[in-house]
Amino acid sequence: PSIGPPDSEQQAYPEFFWAGPEAAPVGNAVHAALQVVAEKGVESWTKDDSQAVLVFMRRLLIAEGLSGELLVTALRRCEQGLERALASEKGQWILSGTHADAHGEWPLSIRNEGHVSHHVLDRSFVDKSGVRWIIDYKTGSHEGKGVEVFLDEEVRRHAPQLIRYARVLRQMEPERPLRAGLY
Repeated sequence: PSIGPPDSEQQAYPEFFWAGPEAAPVGNAVHAALQVVAEKGVESWTKDDSQAVLVFMRRLLIAEGLSGELLVTALRRCEQGLERALASEKGQWILSGTHADAHGEWPLSIRNEGHVSHHVLDRSFVDKSGVRWIIDYKTGSHEGKGVEVFLDEEVRRHAPQLIRYARVLRQMEPERPLRAGLY
């Protein structure tokens, strides 16, 4: 599917009310864990590191108010997300410590039409061919529809966010090739 500008500013922000009470805390914990992996570099990651980051994610979930069965379920989702990222060829590439100019949870601000907008990019780096990548992590799960339908819907819902990030980086690096993706 192609990525184009949103029809309206209201459509630029996806709604998540259907995702359940643990969705945002799980997303926050997985993002934090992937940041830790990327800072170390997946090439140097160990099983001990994974155990330590699971404890870290559990603390984050508790700090966000989860307890009981909801905490157990959320922690299981976090663990699965981490394991899948570490086992995935794309995840390993994204979390590699070998990329140039790599950033995680990268805060950026730009002035646009008299207003300052603030953005935080989950992961960005320059690959070996000189392309700047913008990676936006998503922890949603595929339930029900076919996988392709789910992925198309995720691209449609999150394209406006990726477009905003690309505009920010285009102002910073106007000549650099730029690619964006959901992971």
